[in-house]
Amino acid sequence: MGLVLEGIMNRTISLTTAILLFLLVITLGCSSETASTQKAVLAFEGGFLYKAEKIHVAQLNGDYKEMGRQYGYLLRSQIESYYETAINDHPPWGGNWSREDAEGFARGNYKNYPERAKEIFNGMSETSGLSIDQLILIDQYTELFVVSQLFGCSGLAAWGSYTLDGSVVLGKNEDMPEFFKEFNESLVVVIYNPDDGSHSVASVCNAGQAKVMNAISDAGLANVTYQAPFIEPSDMSMTRIPLFINHLMFLLDSDSLSELESALLGYLPPNSINGTAADTKSAFSYEVSPSRCVVRQSDQDGLTVETNHYVDPSWDSPGDDTKDSEERRNNLLALAESYKGTIDAEVMMEIFDIPKSQGGATVHDTTYQVVVVPSQLKIWVKVPDYQDWVGVDLNPLFQ
Repeated sequence: MGLVLEGIMNRTISLTTAILLFLLVITLGCSSETASTQKAVLAFEGGFLYKAEKIHVAQLNGDYKEMGRQYGYLLRSQIESYYETAINDHPPWGGNWSREDAEGFARGNYKNYPERAKEIFNGMSETSGLSIDQLILIDQYTELFVVSQLFGCSGLAAWGSYTLDGSVVLGKNEDMPEFFKEFNESLVVVIYNPDDGSHSVASVCNAGQAKVMNAISDAGLANVTYQAPFIEPSDMSMTRIPLFINHLMFLLDSDSLSELESALLGYLPPNSINGTAADTKSAFSYEVSPSRCVVRQSDQDGLTVETNHYVDPSWDSPGDDTKDSEERRNNLLALAESYKGTIDAEVMMEIFDIPKSQGGATVHDTTYQVVVVPSQLKIWVKVPDYQDWVGVDLNPLFQ
């Protein structure tokens, strides 16, 4: 099925831009089976918007401010929707956390954003209809909301003898409070193609966010994160670069998995986090507190599973109340063994379709799911009860 130009959504663009968009649509239509689900919707200042069924996919090109302007314009309605639903309907304050404190905390953290990230927000504030202060609230929404609460997330990376062709296949459940499902329409894939020689990066996020929690670069490097237990207090001093915006920088700058590992080991975030990093051939898990980072060896040769407690034996404690996290982890380990030698993208999707009650890891609070195959530069996204698995081929979207 070829790509179809659906129109420019009641906005006028120049004939030159229309021709460029038409040519890009032809290129994408010939590129792959997965790309055929992506339909061109809108163009603005060198950036392009597509839809993979219900998921909006924004391709941003140029310098960081230009990419920010494209981001804000192409996804304006999704950004406004996310702000309205998250900040107005479910504000990240209450109890001992006042609005003034939350907004001050977000501004204090924003001062530490790398300049490239600030340029994205400078551009986005010009075209999105939201101010920088509003944008940084939704960029840091997850951190503001869960700063003192532990939720879920589960991930499995397989390669070698576990996968069909030996290359890495990575799956991830994003588990958050149930009301996060109200943000379904604002879940997007954002592709940064910077013109400064940095790598291209694709991120699955809510519209308006520049931080990355689930992302892949054109170097075939993937990085996904999970909440970790609070065995140490979070650093609330606003003197460290926020975790997720720094992970965007790591993917922009890393040529190899060893470089990504060095970046992770050399950075101590303000709050605890678990994660999985992968290239086309292997993966590792990392477990981080505000005072140390531990890169954990694979559970088996060709397999690593991460949930929401510390597994490496060097930690004094795995965290409090780890029963649920351990159950999800053990279920994924068992499923990997049962599918050993057959795991590809489709099988990984099947694994993450299995609910925890039936031996899987997916729960009622699973907000969205991601499968990544770095060797193919392809990702699949599922939003339970909103969008079934849909593939996005990044090859024609990375430049």
